[in-house]
Amino acid sequence: MLSARLVVELKVFFDSLRDEDFGVSLRIMVTELRRLSPEAIDGCTEGSINSRVYRLLRKWDNTWRRGTHKAQNTRHTTEVIEDFLEYFRMKFRLMGVDCSRVYNVDETNVFFSQEPIFTYAKRGSRTVSIKGADSAQRCTVMLRGNLAGGKLSPFIIFKGANTRMGYIKKELEIGDGYPKDMVYGVQEKAWMDEELMLEWIEKVWKPEVEGNEQTYLILDECRTHLTTSVRNAFAECRTEIELIPGGYTSKLQPMDVGINKPFKNHIRAEFHNWLVVNRKTRPSRQSVSEWVSGAWNAISASVVRNSFRGAGLVVASSCDIGGRFEEEGNKSDEEEEERSLSSLLDPVELV
Repeated sequence: MLSARLVVELKVFFDSLRDEDFGVSLRIMVTELRRLSPEAIDGCTEGSINSRVYRLLRKWDNTWRRGTHKAQNTRHTTEVIEDFLEYFRMKFRLMGVDCSRVYNVDETNVFFSQEPIFTYAKRGSRTVSIKGADSAQRCTVMLRGNLAGGKLSPFIIFKGANTRMGYIKKELEIGDGYPKDMVYGVQEKAWMDEELMLEWIEKVWKPEVEGNEQTYLILDECRTHLTTSVRNAFAECRTEIELIPGGYTSKLQPMDVGINKPFKNHIRAEFHNWLVVNRKTRPSRQSVSEWVSGAWNAISASVVRNSFRGAGLVVASSCDIGGRFEEEGNKSDEEEEERSLSSLLDPVELV
């Protein structure tokens, strides 16, 4: 049973977050409970702790609400998908490459402030505002995995001047407070451009694929991937490029099919843990880098392999990765949190 004092402190914390339009998830409340009084839940199971906090939120007349929702409908033609997959499988066999030499690379945005989609809010309230950490900054993260489940170091691009005198570039070169398991770059708008693509090939791609074996790389039709200098740089690495038809990355690109979503879910979880004690500050580049590193390390080899399977990019006779495709971690923690709570509830009584 939670003490009356602890319940009041949790209520004050919840109200202060919502008064400032911050999204409040069950995870944030549990994190705050652990911070306020770890001894109060010592020995309790995860389900019991979640149950207690969930019942408090209900007792305060809050319900799980969506802030904003945007959706885009895209029409996909089955023939285009089947034609691409048939061509890929034929090329895969003709090239005779090993599964560990078949890669997909994709760039994805990571925002410093991870505004949640849902929040607990007063039942019946007509307006549900949600804000994050008061930061509009973003970076681009380039992720890469192969059909065998292997991963390469992420390449993070921060906003800044890509010149010798740029202070952000100097900061990244010094590396104080930045994880050492990633590679960093800067660009005026934190985008991947031709110069940075060539830098990525030199620093990340070439060291990985050095040798006489050929490599098969699947890319989307981003303009940066189509320049002559980039194509020539890949050719020098004996890398064969395959471009996914425009508008079909959500169906045919492994990173989009099964990796980007759980990757960003992990980042959102890291942000929530950070937000509990850092509401009055903005996330630093070092903090975001730590989130990216932790999120990428949390993606297992099976998730990477299943993403290729989910996109249809598996030739069973040549590369048996076993099992059927499961969207492991691909559902948003926020979307699943409320619906999973019924299985966590226990008979613990609250004050």
